[in-house]
Formats: sequence, C-alpha cells, structure tokens
Amino acid sequence: VSTQSTWGGTDRGTVVRYDQKGPEREGWINGHTLVTVEEKPHPDYTRDGRDLCTVRDITLEQALTGFPVELTTLDGRKLNVFINEVVHPEYVKRLVGEGMPTPEGTGDLLISFRTSFPKYLTAEQQREIKRILGAKT
Repeated sequence: VSTQSTWGGTDRGTVVRYDQKGPEREGWINGHTLVTVEEKPHPDYTRDGRDLCTVRDITLEQALTGFPVELTTLDGRKLNVFINEVVHPEYVKRLVGEGMPTPEGTGDLLISFRTSFPKYLTAEQQREIKRILGAKT
C-alpha cells in the first residue's frame, strides 16, 4: 500500500493514472500506475460533492436567541459567524465559497444544528414561555 497526494477537491473513487511509473524491469518500458482516490475521514467535516458539511450542538436558548459559531477551515483559517436567525430543525447556514476547491469551482460550507432541549420545565417556566411566545391558554 502506498500513499500519494493529489490535488485538493479530488472526488472519492477518481482513478489517477501515473504514466510509466510502474515497476521497473531491465529491458522493459515501465508500465502505468493507476491509483483510486480514497478520502481520509475528518473529525469535523463530511463532504457532499464540492460542499463541506458540519453539525454543531446548540442549546434551545441559542436556537431562539442567536449565538456565535467559530469554525476552522480545512486550510486552517478561522471563521467567526453569528447566527441571528431562529434555528429550526431544518435550518442550514450556507457559507458560500467555503467548501472544497475543485477544477469546476469551490463549493459551500453547510452548517446544520442539533438542538438540545431541557428535560424538565417547572410550571412557572412553562407559563413564562407561553407568555413570551404569545400562546393562548
């Protein structure tokens, strides 16, 4: 097994041909080496074509009132994004141009959120939430 670097954004399953880089044998022309690209798993990101995807855990308070997100890109840059929309279960924040660079262009970075809810609310807390949200009792 051998490791060979390729250009950033190469799709998983791409076959790269290295002409005349096969085994050497005296009196023979070297053959070609074919390499199938595999992706090394990343702890924070998954890939969907040119897009990078990540999931962040947030609290219910953050989902309703806004919060900062700090991300480190694959090239080591720090991105600070403030989420000021209400984060509902299908909400995805798209950072255009922060995905995988490929010969066809750069993808986007998609941030999804997993919201944790409190296990219990007191009667007073329930009344206050209803009041704030304008619920009819």
